[in-house]
Amino acid sequence: MSSLNKHREIVYSFILCLLYFAHTPVYATLTPHNVVIVHDGKSGTYDKFLRKLEEELGNSKPGLTIKTINLRNANLGKVNDLKDVDIYVSVGTDSAEAIINNHGKKILSLIPESVFIEKYKNKPEICPPATCKALVLDQPITRQLRSLHLLFPAVKSILILTDRNTKSNYSEYRTTAKSLGLNLQIKSVTPPDELVQQLKESLPSSDVLLTTPNGHIYNSNTARAILLTTYKYGVPIFAHTQSFIDAGAVGGIYSTAEQYAQHAAELVMESFSNSGRSNTQVISPKYFTLNANYSVAESLNITIPDLLRAKTQLEKQQ
Repeated sequence: MSSLNKHREIVYSFILCLLYFAHTPVYATLTPHNVVIVHDGKSGTYDKFLRKLEEELGNSKPGLTIKTINLRNANLGKVNDLKDVDIYVSVGTDSAEAIINNHGKKILSLIPESVFIEKYKNKPEICPPATCKALVLDQPITRQLRSLHLLFPAVKSILILTDRNTKSNYSEYRTTAKSLGLNLQIKSVTPPDELVQQLKESLPSSDVLLTTPNGHIYNSNTARAILLTTYKYGVPIFAHTQSFIDAGAVGGIYSTAEQYAQHAAELVMESFSNSGRSNTQVISPKYFTLNANYSVAESLNITIPDLLRAKTQLEKQQ
């Protein structure tokens, strides 16, 4: 081979390398990473989330090492003694607490925003903004109120229940409600003892009850009483979970376990590249579902509009 041809071959190979790296995501060119997923195995929702998350991560980055730990089968020391972990993904509130002091990037998924604000926000020693993110259960406030307004266009007054233990900033709720011509009523209740009586006091001046991921108020011990009381007063519930809609809420907006998992996988992959270095800590779910309970709506003489069209409108407004 002549020196000229050899020189051309070297230049050609160099150009091919440049083209490869120019069109390959940053995370795909890095050394293989280790991801540890920690959960407490409390519900079937977690199983769906885990299966989808592992599937998405495996498809996005072949060769990625994924380790899943169920807290029910492992003591806390085992979780804290893990070495060479690039990213932790916790699933649920208890799992977040289990990994919060570990070294490495953290994505705290499936926790209420109020819990994150109370326990981890503004605490850089355990949850620095650049490396500790929360994929919260709460839908974006604007999305919640706009979807409610689309399903119940005649509604003027919205009731939200809160309690003394919940640290939430309702100013954005009020601002968004005002922009939509809605009146927002924030009622502090004392669950479970006085919850029903306090709810009865607020329902006569409310057109709809908007539920939130507040486990102190909305749980298996209180859901039935809330549903029966609101139904008795003829006030529909706009819920934050599919199970609440199935149980008797007229409609609601939520993200499925698979939708949360898809978003969590994207956050993991972003953390391997420059796009994951934002200081934004509270991340609302990207993907969502709008649904309704038509039999309950009919019993309350409520007409549900076209959900697909409503969802399309919401997506355009994001």
